[in-house]
Amino acid sequence: MIIKASGKYLRGSPRKARLVAKSVIGLTAGKAVAKLRFMTKRPADLILKVVLQGVANAKNNLKLAKPEEIKIVNILVDEGPRMKRQDRSHGARFDSGIIRKRFYHLTVIFESKEEAVLPAPESIKLAGELKKSGQ
Repeated sequence: MIIKASGKYLRGSPRKARLVAKSVIGLTAGKAVAKLRFMTKRPADLILKVVLQGVANAKNNLKLAKPEEIKIVNILVDEGPRMKRQDRSHGARFDSGIIRKRFYHLTVIFESKEEAVLPAPESIKLAGELKKSGQ
């Protein structure tokens, strides 16, 4: 079963975030959390939050018995928008440089060996009918 967790508009360079992301691909979520907690790179904290979000998704939404045992299959670090501003101190005479403040989007893809326990479609339908009737 595939589980996804994502974080958008994270502040920092996507190139530097990819360095941290490559170091945890292939690990279980428990080992990745332990590794990311002690990393000194700034993107490690943001990647840690998204990994913990994926573990919480597996536990609460999919009702997996051991959410820490899910394996990180892939981490996608996509470039987001940039905030640009002009700075007179960067560049040669009469030429002001552009400072780019970068953002990135992060998607962590997990894989679990066990199947999720999802509610039956009939129970979802009944729950919707109860809300409509005002009970």
